[in-house]
Amino acid sequence: MEKLIQKLTPNIINNTKKDLKQQVNFIWYLFNLINNEIPHAKKYTQISFNKFVEIIYLEFPKSKDQGFIEKLYDRNDSCFEFDNGLIPICDNIFIYLKNEYGEESMEVLYSNNSDKRILDKIDKIALECFNSETPFGKIYLLSELEGNFSLKDFILNDYNVDLNLNYNDDIIPFHEKTTNKLSKNNDKGLVILYGLPGTGKTTYLRNLTKLIRKRFIYVTPETAEIIASPHFLNFIMLFPNSILVIEDAESVLADRRQRANPVVTNLLNLSDGILSDCLHIQIICTFNIDISIIDKAFLRKGRLISKYNFGKLSANKVKILSQHLKHEMIMETESTLSEIYYQDDDLNIESEKKIGFNSYSTK
Repeated sequence: MEKLIQKLTPNIINNTKKDLKQQVNFIWYLFNLINNEIPHAKKYTQISFNKFVEIIYLEFPKSKDQGFIEKLYDRNDSCFEFDNGLIPICDNIFIYLKNEYGEESMEVLYSNNSDKRILDKIDKIALECFNSETPFGKIYLLSELEGNFSLKDFILNDYNVDLNLNYNDDIIPFHEKTTNKLSKNNDKGLVILYGLPGTGKTTYLRNLTKLIRKRFIYVTPETAEIIASPHFLNFIMLFPNSILVIEDAESVLADRRQRANPVVTNLLNLSDGILSDCLHIQIICTFNIDISIIDKAFLRKGRLISKYNFGKLSANKVKILSQHLKHEMIMETESTLSEIYYQDDDLNIESEKKIGFNSYSTK
């Protein structure tokens, strides 16, 4: 086997430059070529590659010279990180490490004749190397290039919003219901945030990323159409128990009676359909239009977790917030958060006071 692995290693490395499906097919083909049978497979997710490989090489030192590990240089951390690799433990036990869109996972390929003691040892090591760190205070930006999807994580600035100070009193019961539901594992459903621009929808959403220990996958309005792609479903299957965030989702949620919209169909299935039972994806949508224009199927009981209409802050709340911000002129009429926070700015141009995902967003 060692000679065969060494002979085929260049092909394997070349194959890692291609898409994930080709990588998987090649590794399975290699196992079949050596053992003349299709392997069984056990998958592990959230594995710390560095720790796992270190222990495996100690337990099975011969494996270090029989396979390969491909590394990528992380410029942000100035170090090399494991990316993909094949570790043959013996003829009929392969460990295939793969970095799927930033998610470190692995498959153990084995046959009916594989040594159960070795499989049990690998299983124990995998459990020791389980990465329990949950994405927290991050947003993962979804991008697509020539049919290939990827996630890029961004740490949000530390901004703790005071709900009582920045919103009307009716947001509290909505907030409690929403956070309780979104915090549940293996759940589903849709949250809708709508209302006037500048009323704090993005501010509230940003605050949720600090409270909910799940992966928030952010879809920009410009790329929302990719949700209709069949490749998107293959991609999102890699990230169960995540929260899909779609800002400015007016066109995405539009009533299907106005125009055919395959994005709506996929979102409905993800939020309360067969797909939702499999993937456990929850969805948050924000928009600036009246809720009456969206497809009524999104409002159905069982699918809709909660909805909230972000309006102008009441006059009394405006006065309290204005005093809290120590503005020269104390406002006392109903206003949006944007109007209150930036009342002292020339031409109402928003300054470095951040109340959204970035310095210019207050939706």
